[in-house]
Amino acid sequence: MRAGRLMSPTLAVALSTLFWGTAWYPMRVLQERGLDPDWAVVVMFGVLSLALGPLIWRARNRLAGHWRALGWIGLTGGVAMTCYYLGVTTTTVARATLLFYLAPAWTTLIEFVALRRPIGLTRGLELALGFAGLLVILGPGGGGGGGINLGDLFALAAGALFALSSFLIHRRPEPGALACTWSWAVASTLSAWLAGALFNADGLQRALAAPDSLTETFLPAAALGTLLFLPMNLLTLWGAARLAPTRLMLLLMCEVGIAFASSAILADDPFGPRELLGCALILSATLVEPLRQRLAAPGRPGG
Repeated sequence: MRAGRLMSPTLAVALSTLFWGTAWYPMRVLQERGLDPDWAVVVMFGVLSLALGPLIWRARNRLAGHWRALGWIGLTGGVAMTCYYLGVTTTTVARATLLFYLAPAWTTLIEFVALRRPIGLTRGLELALGFAGLLVILGPGGGGGGGINLGDLFALAAGALFALSSFLIHRRPEPGALACTWSWAVASTLSAWLAGALFNADGLQRALAAPDSLTETFLPAAALGTLLFLPMNLLTLWGAARLAPTRLMLLLMCEVGIAFASSAILADDPFGPRELLGCALILSATLVEPLRQRLAAPGRPGG
């Protein structure tokens, strides 16, 4: 692939975190202007699905035999994106980001179930640290108001589904980043539409009735999907097909720092001692496996 001549998979994923770490902000701006997150996702990913449709149709012969895998990749990744965007707009950015990054723990459980990979001491420690962080963050008295809320559940679901989608992409990279991006966009559009239809049926009508809704909300949402999400998602998925899931999640951890910094500058989200302790535990969980590999092969050059 030509992208491989320009950058490594590691660099591609690292660059993509610049988008993921600030993706919450335009969604909140759209919400303040009257376009709720569920319908913003429908517009954003719906336009992207349509834009990529002709390219996928042209590649249909190459994709023959991969549609089933592509469907599962899209279902898990697309619903993960919907849950993520709903999460960062209904709970604090810090909590949503940290709960999303329980994904390495989910990856361990997925590999245990799908590959019968035993959970040894290292992976057991990874799970223990990750879920200890979860309990700390969701315990009463946290900076986000204490206890678990709907946004927290969305973030948890997003992390678990993203881990599953990353695992599937790593196992079946043949469809390619563009086809996976399209499948994510389609599934995200449909899942967000379903959420909006069930729980916020009048949200789209209210947004359409607002003054200057086309220029203030709908065009920016469409631009967000095609000009920002598309290139950053292509970088993520191109790298995900070439990196082990644990390394992928470690690189994506850069998003945590970017999300915390951006929310501190652009928002007034609370971040208390419980979130700080939970952050330390969850970040520690993501470092267990890479540290084990380094200690096991100290002479091996980093990649």
